[in-house]
Amino acid sequence: MKNEIIILDKEKIEELKLEKREVLVYTFISLVSGSYTAKEMAAILGIGHDGTGFNYPLVKKYCDSLVEKGLIKRNEDKFIITGGQND
Repeated sequence: MKNEIIILDKEKIEELKLEKREVLVYTFISLVSGSYTAKEMAAILGIGHDGTGFNYPLVKKYCDSLVEKGLIKRNEDKFIITGGQND
């Protein structure tokens, strides 16, 4: 099965009650081939080292929320788009 990317239009974002940063994390995961751990994503997205950036606890929180909402899933310690290659 190919990766199933859900289009996050305004209505879908409102329906799922997604935060702006959840949308950014989901977009990041959907654009890369493969999967990343929360720590890897925090390092890549870690812009704004004045406390406003994507630190590990925040990225983990957003990933856990996206898993609960069915947009991504865990594959061991990594996160991938729901409907990934191993399905």
